[in-house]
Amino acid sequence: MGSDHVWLVLTCEGGPSGCPEEAAMWESVSKTLRGIVWCATLDSAAKSAPAGGKGPSIFAYPHGKAKKQDIVDGKTEPKLYKHDMKVSEIADWSTDFLPKREEGVDASSFETFVQKQAAAGSGQMAPTAVVFVDDTVEGGKEEDTVPMIRSLAYQHKGMTFGVMQVDEAKQMKNMDFGPLFKRDPPHLLLMVLAPQQGADGKEGMGLNFQPFMGKWEADKIGKFLAMHDKENTFDDIGTDPDLYGNAEVTKITVETPPKVACDGARICAIALLDTYDSFHADQMAILESVALHNGAKVAKGAETVPITWIDSANQPDFVQAFGIASLPTVVVWSPETGDYGQLLGSYEAGTINRLVDKAARFTKRTLTMNLAQLPEVVQPAEAVVEEEDDFDLSELMGDVMDAGDDLGDDDDDDDDMAGMSERGPARLKKKKKGKKGKKDKKKKKDKKKKGK
Repeated sequence: MGSDHVWLVLTCEGGPSGCPEEAAMWESVSKTLRGIVWCATLDSAAKSAPAGGKGPSIFAYPHGKAKKQDIVDGKTEPKLYKHDMKVSEIADWSTDFLPKREEGVDASSFETFVQKQAAAGSGQMAPTAVVFVDDTVEGGKEEDTVPMIRSLAYQHKGMTFGVMQVDEAKQMKNMDFGPLFKRDPPHLLLMVLAPQQGADGKEGMGLNFQPFMGKWEADKIGKFLAMHDKENTFDDIGTDPDLYGNAEVTKITVETPPKVACDGARICAIALLDTYDSFHADQMAILESVALHNGAKVAKGAETVPITWIDSANQPDFVQAFGIASLPTVVVWSPETGDYGQLLGSYEAGTINRLVDKAARFTKRTLTMNLAQLPEVVQPAEAVVEEEDDFDLSELMGDVMDAGDDLGDDDDDDDDMAGMSERGPARLKKKKKGKKGKKDKKKKKDKKKKGK
């Protein structure tokens, strides 16, 4: 599969449970690189594990996984990390693999930058984003922002990114960025050419800005950019705001059981996710993109397939009933017949879209298993943590998720990196040892007191 991400992989004998210290450190690495570099774990004994590491090792896949014909001069070969196991050093090392595609822009070059993008768009402006930074603001400096920009540029290859200092932007007399700069940087603006009426009343093309006003997080920015990136997997959706507003992912709860969530449809998709998973937000973003893809097809006359999800951490009976081996995953289920089919391959928008599309067109061929009755949705239990309990850090790494395909890749590539797992939740498993003995002693004391 061709990946739009740089991958960072921790290999341990036996998986993450074989190196608890490194696994704990890896959780911090993943949080630092969230949305910038994709992190995963791999059993060093797995067939797909890279060679060359001794003990727990870290490898970077500079261009993700690629098909053989895409490998040039060995550039897709994994690179072994040879420095100290420190979170900051690992983060700096891994982000260096992100290609530099952004352009530096200042007050004197801004007009040239805009004209160049307009010319590249053949009558329409090529997708262009400008990110404003301020080297005097902590968290808004260019060095803080550039890794995210490069990651976004890697995913949105048809989009050009310019980086400009806030004080340079303020020097441009014909541009008013005042309202945007009331907030702390970084700021992102999309530039588009749109019809405008001139002072003489004639229609012409003018430069419009669409600011990103959400929280500076990769999944939120990615969704915003996808509305305008023609090279993105959302190109069949376009920029119709109604599609983005109406696309819905419904959570299955006690109040909204599966049949209600499926809203009378012939078939519906149910994602089984774990809300304790450190990548839950990313998984929801993928599901939302599937809902958008499905909504775009429905707008063109295709069958409606509701996209739903259930919290498997609080509804384990559903995992068992569907025979799920690893999370996150998706099943397509028929409320009327009980037939269902599971996602084969990785939890990626491309593979999920293919499953949904195939199930709608070839239902009997795709939904090959049957469940006479779904389990009852239960009310989530409140977690109670006892202070005296110890915690077992060997369970820090959780659910298995194969590294996945992008939309449009061949199905044959789904198993390229079987065995690779994306870290799941940082679970703290309580130890129960010794408590049974304490309870027995207490019962004996109570009996003696009653005897007296």
